Amino acid sequence: MKFRIYVGVLLFSVLVTSQVSAQTEIRTGKDIAVAKTASGLVRGYMENTTYTFKGIPYATAKRFEQPNPVEPWEGIRSSTTYGPVAPLITPTTSVQDESEFVFDHD
Repeated sequence: MKFRIYVGVLLFSVLVTSQVSAQTEIRTGKDIAVAKTASGLVRGYMENTTYTFKGIPYATAKRFEQPNPVEPWEGIRSSTTYGPVAPLITPTTSVQDESEFVFDHD
């Protein structure tokens, strides 16, 4: 019986501790988390004591060509979210390739 009470108290304290430690303070603003890069200034955000910058462009490229440096920008660029990503084929994406197999290729 004492063991069950001990385990129950232990689980409760772990649950309470994880809820308290899960609270984070996120700050952003005019003079918070601004950094200088080779192309210009970027603004991220600060989560507790960690500075985070997302989606900073580092190169541009056309398809099948070598990447080129990013053109410098004026002012402060927001880097609080990731940029666009390439489309991916997932199990929910259908591929329409029936017309490719109309002919017998043997």
